[in-house]
Amino acid sequence: FEHAAMLLEGLCVLRAAQLETFPLLLCVVDAAAPGRVGGTRASYERWARTVGTPEVIDLQRIRSQFESDPRATGSVATPAPPPRSMEALPSTPSAEPGPLSVPRPQRTLKTMLFADFAGYSRLHDEFAPLFQQRFLELGARQIEAAAVKPLEAKTWGDSLYMVFESPGEGAEFALGFLASMLSVDWRATGLPEESQIRVALHAGPVFRSFDPVMGRDGHFGSSVTRAARIEPVTPPGMVYASEAFAATLAATGQRDYALEYVGRLPLAKNYGESRIYRLERR
Repeated sequence: FEHAAMLLEGLCVLRAAQLETFPLLLCVVDAAAPGRVGGTRASYERWARTVGTPEVIDLQRIRSQFESDPRATGSVATPAPPPRSMEALPSTPSAEPGPLSVPRPQRTLKTMLFADFAGYSRLHDEFAPLFQQRFLELGARQIEAAAVKPLEAKTWGDSLYMVFESPGEGAEFALGFLASMLSVDWRATGLPEESQIRVALHAGPVFRSFDPVMGRDGHFGSSVTRAARIEPVTPPGMVYASEAFAATLAATGQRDYALEYVGRLPLAKNYGESRIYRLERR
């Protein structure tokens, strides 16, 4: 529910930007109901922090009005104007899901990054060790210099794969990594002149568990696969992101990045199509 709420809020912000207008969130709230993760109250608080004060329809207030005036039960009454803020609504404790008979693995929202070099498959073995050393050294240096380290970072074939806690962290690393890679003359490592780094981002729910082969925790799930399928269709020298990432980033209120809608693109390995955005700094 949290992921769906952030997608809805973020898409609203992105669409409003395209139309050069201001987005508005209307929250229908029952103040007597307990709050839940991903619920309306969480959306209200996030929107108030990042965009502005939402409009509120207070169901408890409307219900109280009808209860206090029995004559209104048989007709349509005009309720009192709803408050513009939820501060006047009584706070209720968050309700946690009850225990399940069979525990299920939990998923959490994370940002996945994949990066590789277009044209790497044409690299001759004579240059492969030099390229691999420089590529991985620069990647390790970028991780070391990052203000917030990725939750997971490893090689994935000829790619680098990383997982970040938030879309903002992933966006900042992706653009910094791209800039570092573009500043290097990779022709000295045997790559063709037109070969450049390409970076892909996706945000979604993933599982986290111990990987006995790697000897540490790892992240897995369909969201990881989707991120991997975006990377091969990314043009060299760019950062492409899924619509889920773009919406999640927009929902957090980030203002340092520009998201340009590219279109609906077919993903690698017949993984279907996805609405793709290009990520840049403002």
